[in-house]
Amino acid sequence: TVTAANGGPWVIPFFIIVSGPAPKIALSHPPMIYDLPSGVSDSKTLVIENTGAADLFWNIGESNWETNNPVALPPVERSQHAMADKTVPTKPQFGALPLDVTGRPVFYNRMAQLSPAQTGAIKAPATAALLSPPTGNDAILFFDDMESGINGWSTLLVGGSVDDLWHQTNLDFHSPSTSWWCGIEAQGNYDTGNRIDNMLISPLIDLTGASAPLTLEFYEYFSTEHYWDFCMVAVSADGGLTWTQLRGSSYWGTAPSGSSNVWILSALDISPFAGQQILIGYYFDTIDDAANDFAGWFIDDVKVYEGVTDVVPWLSSSPADGVVAPGGNQNVTVTANAGGMSGGTFRASLVVNNNDLDLNPLFVPVTLNVTGMPDIVISIPLDLQGNPGSSIDVPVFLTLNGNQIGALGAALKATNGILSYSGFTTGPIVPGAVFSVSSPAPDSVRIAFADLGGGPITGDGLLVTLHFDVSPGAGSGDFSELIFSELSAADPLGGGLSIAGDNGLLTVVPEVEVHGSAHYCSLSGGGDPTKPLADQTADLYQSSIWMMGDVTDPAGEYHLLSIPPGSNYRVEVQRSSGGVGVAVNPTDALLAFNGFLGSVTLSGAQKLAGDADGNLTVNPTDALLIFNYFLGTVTFPVDAWRAYPASYDIDATPTAWMSAPDGIDYPLLNANMYNQDFLAVARGDVNLTWPGATLAPALAVGNSENVLHLDIANARIDPYTRQVNWEIQLSGEALSQGLYAFGADLYYDAAALNITSITWGDVAQTEGYQLGYNFLPNQIKKKKKSDESLSG
Repeated sequence: TVTAANGGPWVIPFFIIVSGPAPKIALSHPPMIYDLPSGVSDSKTLVIENTGAADLFWNIGESNWETNNPVALPPVERSQHAMADKTVPTKPQFGALPLDVTGRPVFYNRMAQLSPAQTGAIKAPATAALLSPPTGNDAILFFDDMESGINGWSTLLVGGSVDDLWHQTNLDFHSPSTSWWCGIEAQGNYDTGNRIDNMLISPLIDLTGASAPLTLEFYEYFSTEHYWDFCMVAVSADGGLTWTQLRGSSYWGTAPSGSSNVWILSALDISPFAGQQILIGYYFDTIDDAANDFAGWFIDDVKVYEGVTDVVPWLSSSPADGVVAPGGNQNVTVTANAGGMSGGTFRASLVVNNNDLDLNPLFVPVTLNVTGMPDIVISIPLDLQGNPGSSIDVPVFLTLNGNQIGALGAALKATNGILSYSGFTTGPIVPGAVFSVSSPAPDSVRIAFADLGGGPITGDGLLVTLHFDVSPGAGSGDFSELIFSELSAADPLGGGLSIAGDNGLLTVVPEVEVHGSAHYCSLSGGGDPTKPLADQTADLYQSSIWMMGDVTDPAGEYHLLSIPPGSNYRVEVQRSSGGVGVAVNPTDALLAFNGFLGSVTLSGAQKLAGDADGNLTVNPTDALLIFNYFLGTVTFPVDAWRAYPASYDIDATPTAWMSAPDGIDYPLLNANMYNQDFLAVARGDVNLTWPGATLAPALAVGNSENVLHLDIANARIDPYTRQVNWEIQLSGEALSQGLYAFGADLYYDAAALNITSITWGDVAQTEGYQLGYNFLPNQIKKKKKSDESLSG
C-alpha cells in the first residue's frame, strides 16, 4: 500500500512503476465492406484474440469516419521516434476526491489550486451568441463551427505549464475551414521541449431551461504519443473551480491517446448538468516533455443539444464488451443495417477500447455501400439462438414492396457445420401452389415456389419455417451464418424481379438456470432468515405457458434448471393452501379491525396478510373472516399464501402493497439468474407471527438479550487497482456468554466483485476450532464450531 499526502495547495501526481503479466490484443476479421440494397442488413464476424498472459478487457463503440476532409497531418507511430523506451505511467493518485452533484468524483483542473496571482491571468468566460446551426433543430442549445472568430472561447495554462498552444487554425478542420488546435503552426506538432498541460474552455453555456437527456457532440482528430498524451473532456458547473471528467471518472479515465487516424464524431452524455450553467473544457496533458512531435489534438463543430443521437445508427456490434482469458478469443458480430437508407457510400470505424497498453484503442474501418431498394427481400432474423443438441426453428420472411410473386428460388447455407436440416413448415402467405424445400447437404437447403394455378404470393409475411438440429458438440458462443445465394424471382406474368437476401445468424447459447429462495415476511419489511418457506411451488412460465417447476426445500430454496434461453419468461412462487398452522388467531382479527379504523399503522406485508378476501382492501369484513377462520368455520376465498419478489419495495408508499407482483418477469432470459428471492405471508397472519419450521432442540435462538452483531467495516475501493479489503467484525452481548457455534451467509454481486482471498482475523483462534467457508454463486457461507467458546 502506498500512501502520499502533503499540506500544500497542489495535488501532485506521482508515478509507480509496475510489472507483471499483461494482455495482448489481436484482431482478425474479413474486410468490413458491406454491399447492401436499401432496407437490407448483413453481419460479419470480428474475432478478438488475447495472445498475452493476463485477462483482456474490451468494449466496442462506433464513430463516424469523415473522408470528405483529408487529414493534413497523418499519425506518426511511436516506433518512428529515436528515443529510449519509457515505462507506461500509472494514473496519478488524487486521493479521496469530493463528489459532485452526479455522485461522481470531482475532476480537478489544477487551476483551482493556483494562487490568486496566478489565477488572475485566466480570461473570464463570456457567453457567446448562438451561431446558426447546420440544421433547423430547435433542441440545439449551443453550436460553434469555429468559423466566426474566438466567440468567447478561452485557454488556460494548467499546473505551471508555460506553453499555451490552443489556437484557431486552418491547417486541418472538419468544416468548413477552421478548427481549434493544440499545436505549433510552424512545426506541425506540439514539441516545445516542455510538458504541455493546456485547457481550451468554452463560453458559458446556459442549460437552466434544458431537460435531460443532454448530449455534447463534437468532431475531433488526434495524433498523440500513445498512452502518454491524453485528450480529456470535462464539464464545470461552478465557473471553472472544479471539473467533472466525461471520459471516465478518474484523472485520465477513458480519455483517448494515440491516433484517431481520421476526423471522428464524438458524443458524450451531459444530462446530469441539466438546469445549470456550464463550461466545457478540452484538456490536453502530455504528462512529460518527451516524444511530443505528433500532430496533436484538433476540435471542431461543438454542439450541445437536448436528446441523444446514435453516432453511427447503421452500425452495431454484439456483444459490446467482454473479457478474453489468456490464449482465448471472442467472436463479435458486426452488423450493418441499410434500413431506411438511400443509395450511397457510408463509412465509420469500430473503436475497440481495451487494456493492452500498447494497442488501445484500435480502430476498424467499416464501409457500407447502399444500392437502390430491391423489388423483393427474403430475410432471416439475426437474433436466433439455440442450445447444443436441441432443435431450432428458422423463420424465413418475404417483403414484397407492393409486388406479387409468381415464381421464387433461393439457396441457403448454414456455415460452420453447426446446423443440420430436418424439415420445414410452409408459411401462411403461400397459396395453394407448388412449394418445396430440398436439402442437397445437411447444412444446405433450396427453396422453390411456382404459381401453377394456385395463385401468386401477394402479401408480406412468413414464407417458410425451416427446422434444424443444433450439433451436440457446439460450444457456447459458436455461431452459424445463414447465407442466401442463387436468388431469383418473377412476377405472375414471368417478368423478372430484383431480389435481395437479408442473411440471418444463429448463436449457440447454453441452457440457463434460475435459483432463488422463499422466506416469510418480517415486521421490518424484509424476509425473516429464520423462517424459510419449504414446500412452496416455484413455477416457470413462457408466454403464459407453464414450462417447469420445483418445490422449495427445507432451506426455502428452489432451482429451475435446463431452461432454453428465450423471451417472455416468468417465475412465480405460490402455495394454495396448507402450512399456515397456528399463525392465525384473534389478535390478527383485532389488528385488521384497528388498521381499518386507523388506530394502528400496518406495514405493507401486514396489509397483504390482512386482505383475507383478496379485494385489495383491509376492512371489518377481513377482520370477521380472520376471526371465523381461527374458529374453523370458514376458509379464505383466495389462496392461503401470497408471495411477491423480495426486490419489490412493499412499503414504498402506503398503497404499494396493492401492486405487489406475484412473479418475476424476464423479457429476455439468456444467462443464469441467482438470488431470485421471494417473500410470502400467510393470509390472516396480520402480526406476522407464523412460527416457521420446527427448530432442532440443540439449536439456541438469539433474542434481544442475546445479540450477536456482524458488521462490515467501511472501506475505500482503490480507483486504479480496483481492489478493496473489507473487515467483518463481531460484537454484541452474546459474546459475553461465549459463542460455541456460528454461521452466516454473505451475499455479493459476482458480476461486480471477484473475491480473491479470505483471511481469518485475530478473534478466530485456530487452536481447537474448526473454521471454514464455502463459495456458492454470489454467496459465501461461513462456518465456525468449537469445543471452546469465542468471547471477543
